[in-house]
Amino acid sequence: MYLNTFSISARCTVTNMLGVAVSTAVPGVGGICPFVQPGVGAVSTQAWVNPYLGVDAMKLLSEGKSAEETLKTLVDCDPGRAVRQLGIVDSAGQSAAWTGDQCVEWAGHRTAPDVSIQGNMLVGSETVVAMFDAFSATAGDPLHERLVKVLEAGQAAGGDKRGKQSAALVVFDKESYPYIDLRVDEHFDPVVELRRVYEVAKQQYLPFVEGMPTRENPLGALGEDVTEMLLRSPADRPGGSLSLVPHIVMGIPFGNKSKIRPLEEGLILIAMQVEGSCNRYIRTQHLSKPSGNLSFWTRYVAHRQSPVQSQVDTINGQVFLKFLNHPVGK
Repeated sequence: MYLNTFSISARCTVTNMLGVAVSTAVPGVGGICPFVQPGVGAVSTQAWVNPYLGVDAMKLLSEGKSAEETLKTLVDCDPGRAVRQLGIVDSAGQSAAWTGDQCVEWAGHRTAPDVSIQGNMLVGSETVVAMFDAFSATAGDPLHERLVKVLEAGQAAGGDKRGKQSAALVVFDKESYPYIDLRVDEHFDPVVELRRVYEVAKQQYLPFVEGMPTRENPLGALGEDVTEMLLRSPADRPGGSLSLVPHIVMGIPFGNKSKIRPLEEGLILIAMQVEGSCNRYIRTQHLSKPSGNLSFWTRYVAHRQSPVQSQVDTINGQVFLKFLNHPVGK
């Protein structure tokens, strides 16, 4: 699989946390590109991706090899080196990167102590430059926050020239389990969605992780306030949640068919984007006879009024079009 990707591998000089953030126009990037181990290193393997480069990098780094030594060993032994891209940061903050000469343009990388930023099939070098500048400008932030900001900067500068589909963030602290591991596996705006999920996780998940059992304290130290918060329903916690909004189709581009389960007769919620001008509407068209409770619809942007009565609702910061009078099942 060729992953036309932009990513960052990095280390925090204050906490020694290690992490990777990555986005691409292929589903599920978080499952095959980032490799991180606490006290060992952070690696992103991409382009004509070979996950074993990440696996082997972790082994070499854990044996005491530096980022540069690890990179040289991996590249020298890889017959597909011309189409590979790697970014490595070791536990001491040394960094190294490789961009094969047959990676799809624009392709390149930039390294400095504690960081490696790399990308291929990008709109141009400005993506990597913007990411590097964002990392440099956020030196006082926690590593996980810096990584999200770097992805946002890369996307704002153009990102993957084919479009957008998935994104991931993974950071390890001292424990063998991740401090944070978030994935947006398929979405029309994955970096934006990663930011939304991350903001919820900061308020609901990270306080829980910080009180979880550790090797030194197997009982953990979960505060009463965190326990009380987690006993509430997701929507009633700080940051809210979309998990209790039923039957919402998220992340499907306009024009694609989608299965939407009616909330009730004549009332359907469909995810939508609002792009500035208020004269952009969503129109529905019935495509086929529904099976059971499922209706099949197509959605597209039209510069005219929607043919059915509707209203725009905002739920936890996400905008939806609510159809009030469209007959379901006819």
